[in-house]
Amino acid sequence: MKNERLVKLEGASNFRDLGGYQNKEGKTVKWHKIYRSDSLADLTKRDLEKLSALNIVEDLDLRSNYEQTIAPDRVWKNVKKIDVHLYEEGDEKISPEINEKSVLVEPLPLVKTYLGQIYQKALLNPVAKMAFRKVFETLLTLKQDQALVFHCTMGKDRTGIVAALILIGLSVDLETITKDYLLTNKVELLNWQDQYGSGNDLEEMIEKMNVTAADQESILALIETLKSFGGFKNYFINELGFTESDFKYFRENYLN
Repeated sequence: MKNERLVKLEGASNFRDLGGYQNKEGKTVKWHKIYRSDSLADLTKRDLEKLSALNIVEDLDLRSNYEQTIAPDRVWKNVKKIDVHLYEEGDEKISPEINEKSVLVEPLPLVKTYLGQIYQKALLNPVAKMAFRKVFETLLTLKQDQALVFHCTMGKDRTGIVAALILIGLSVDLETITKDYLLTNKVELLNWQDQYGSGNDLEEMIEKMNVTAADQESILALIETLKSFGGFKNYFINELGFTESDFKYFRENYLN
């Protein structure tokens, strides 16, 4: 199977493999295991066949209920569609594993950028934590020959947060994480407002985020905020409810 960063599809423009990045210890993130994407609503028959051939068996949809309703994912053979909307919509029941009241070991950093503030709030929000937990739960239960994809509408913000958390957890350096995040600015993206319009305040916020270019300061805000929790490992265990064994298994299974 060819190692390619951008997976070329007819109906999605920002479908990428997180594999191939080297971490601080000289290990490499495994190819063909973790994919990130923009909307999967316009996939063609050829796209569906390609994703099935990649053995992507989990489709984690980070979008709001509104987005999922007006532009539902097209699913392929043997894939399981999972709703893991990252932004709070008011009717969620918080899972018992999630720490609703964040435990900080130092004050939160002051974040000045619009996107950075949204990213910081996501790390603190119980609903977002449930989404993060579901992504990592799925990573921990995938079989060796299986892969997953997580996505939002543009493949930039919600997808960018999750991708950054995964790479941070695998000890990939800041420069590499930032470069992966900024790749979104280099691919052809749809304009949410022109295509779909808006439904409510949540969707208006998502619109604004979708048309705001990815920037280094915002991803840095995410990384700096994690330090307030004592780092990724503490966040993974204390905020998302995983164990030391889960953390070890995650790293062992997604690094070469």
